[in-house]
Amino acid sequence: MRLAHLSDRLGAVVLVLAVALVRLGGVGSWTAAVVAFACAAWVARHPERRPPEHRTWTWVLAFGLALSVARGLWIDDLLDAGVDYLVLLAAQRLLAGTTVRLRLQLAALSFLLVVAAAVVHTGLSYPPLAAAYVVAAVADLMLLQIRREAETLGRRIAFEVDRDAPKIVRPVARAAALAALAAFAGALFVFLFFPRFGPGVFLHGPMAKTARSGFSDAVVLGDFGRIRSDPTPVLRIYLDGQDERAYVDRARGWYLRGTVFDTYRDGRWARRATDPPAHTRISGFMAFGTELAPEVEALASPRGWPRLSPAKIPGFAASTEGLRGRILLDDLGVDTLVAVDRPVALRIRPRSPWEEMRIHLAVGPGETWHAVRPPGSVLYEFVARTGLPTREELSAVGSPAVPPALADYARPPEISPRLAALASRLAAGKSTRLEKVEAAMDHLAGFSYTLEDVTSSVRAPGQDPVDAFVFESQAGHCEYFASALALLLRQMGIPTRVVNGFQGATWNELGGFFVVRQADAHSWVEVHFGPLGWVRFDPTPADARAAAVGDVGTSWWRRLYDAMENAYLTGVIGFDLARQMEILRKVAPRAGSPRRLARRTLEVLAAVVGGLFVLAWGFRRIRTWRRRAEDPLATGVARVDRALARSGRTRPLHRSLGAHAASLAADGDPVAPALSRFAAVHAAVRYGGRPLDGAARTEAAKAAREVVAACRTMHRPSRRAEAPADPLAGGPRTQ
Repeated sequence: MRLAHLSDRLGAVVLVLAVALVRLGGVGSWTAAVVAFACAAWVARHPERRPPEHRTWTWVLAFGLALSVARGLWIDDLLDAGVDYLVLLAAQRLLAGTTVRLRLQLAALSFLLVVAAAVVHTGLSYPPLAAAYVVAAVADLMLLQIRREAETLGRRIAFEVDRDAPKIVRPVARAAALAALAAFAGALFVFLFFPRFGPGVFLHGPMAKTARSGFSDAVVLGDFGRIRSDPTPVLRIYLDGQDERAYVDRARGWYLRGTVFDTYRDGRWARRATDPPAHTRISGFMAFGTELAPEVEALASPRGWPRLSPAKIPGFAASTEGLRGRILLDDLGVDTLVAVDRPVALRIRPRSPWEEMRIHLAVGPGETWHAVRPPGSVLYEFVARTGLPTREELSAVGSPAVPPALADYARPPEISPRLAALASRLAAGKSTRLEKVEAAMDHLAGFSYTLEDVTSSVRAPGQDPVDAFVFESQAGHCEYFASALALLLRQMGIPTRVVNGFQGATWNELGGFFVVRQADAHSWVEVHFGPLGWVRFDPTPADARAAAVGDVGTSWWRRLYDAMENAYLTGVIGFDLARQMEILRKVAPRAGSPRRLARRTLEVLAAVVGGLFVLAWGFRRIRTWRRRAEDPLATGVARVDRALARSGRTRPLHRSLGAHAASLAADGDPVAPALSRFAAVHAAVRYGGRPLDGAARTEAAKAAREVVAACRTMHRPSRRAEAPADPLAGGPRTQ
């Protein structure tokens, strides 16, 4: 393999890794990525058959630049357009990169792509791909430097270096690995101790473009089935200071409220712009005006934080049952926040001063929570009401009047006369609101649950989807069930609204958190019961839904991956200035007496120096072992030369081992016999055709040890000191 071909194939690997990093980070398009991958595959397979650099490339790149600018300004995100142009430019440099100059430009462009990926990619796939890129990029730059130096020295040297490419593969790979290791060590130091702004400064995120089910601003019936088996984690729940295992079974029944919809028209639910409910602030939490109660005893403590819980509601015994925890919510493309059951108070936990300045919590219509924030994940605390009224408590409410503020929730849309007739038939003879709700629930209980969009296939042109679901297919997913129940109750004049969110959370014992996945997306209904407020009802058959969705993401390997990803998000992506200060406080010497401060400083310095010494010794030993494994005879020559130099018997560069042994023997040096034996073995193997077998290795090693031992015990006497001052006095003469 020629050196140029090897370098081009390594450049193809570098391009593929860089493009994969930005694409997995959620920026750029698959079209540009596929073009880059195709160019890389062609160069890797046919490095000798590539189109040369031509003026046509200039027109192609100019057209790509104009298209990217137009796309960034009028059609798509500017970051996506810029990344796609960089990918196109890098692919062209690889495809036409027959010179070192073009290949260096490819290296620079791939580095820009990796930098872009570093600020948008928060997934667990980034560290291994980035590590592979660093090793490949360093090796690529080394090969390019070798090619450039060989071309500088002339055609003959360049031809010989190009021909001997296989001989430098292993040395270049080892050097690249060591350089990458040094780069990782430096990056780790910068990561730990360089001041950080926290996550989300430039974060783009792969989810920021497509709103997920449960959080979108509108619901179109028929779109649910596409996420039925998506195991992607959406959020993670942490119950600090509580026994998480006590909630393992209970978490499967959690309802996580996302977006509330109140307006229906032609198969589409939307949110009406109304005034948000009144709210207040307690201990940094934003809470609904009358739904949060702090303990007075805690407020009396000057240093303690109040213990917050849901406020008491008359006639609702379980109203004070609550849950408090933290949620790490991924970037879902909208500003809606979610919490378990009925969240009554939230508090953002900014992970840096920068994030604290850019984030704002607000209460929206329908008792929803919003965070005006930069793209990226968000961490916040919640206090939620988890208790539900009993059937007796709901029956005691009777049939309360609809307040004017909720009139729009009870106004039925015009769908079909037979849906209104069905609602009237179900409500006949029912005196309380609960009885009417149960009648509608019982009617829908006979329907079938399926993730396939059966209703759309049987719906007549112009027919409402809910009407087709109730009277034609009688089979659908949760959004059809929730929509049917809400519209039937509105036909009865009952205030009702549809809620999209997630249902159920899975305990991850490896990471110590509850995880909610995209496959857990769900829809249900909230019905207003006068003084008890909004009460949740879920018309979807629970058993049928569980059987259809299955145990997505519950395997041991999936839980392990989720735990690793959570550790990466919290320990690396979420590493902020506060955690840096905590590490520095542990490492830095504590304040105290000067003697204690000096002793702690010396301990730290000794640990650092000792660690560097151990690393240096380890690298030297590894290098020695590697050389011995590659060529023990060359290692023996190096040992002999070092021993001769230390004892004052340095061998000149132009003199062979045998000639140097003869010179020492002429002077009567006692080291000469051992050196002669080693020189004989060396000459027989190197020039006499003797194989370097076990016997030759043993004989050479023994002779080398004898030379080293003789040099240590028999220092060469100074000739000038032995020679008499008068040459005529006799004795040996100096040479």
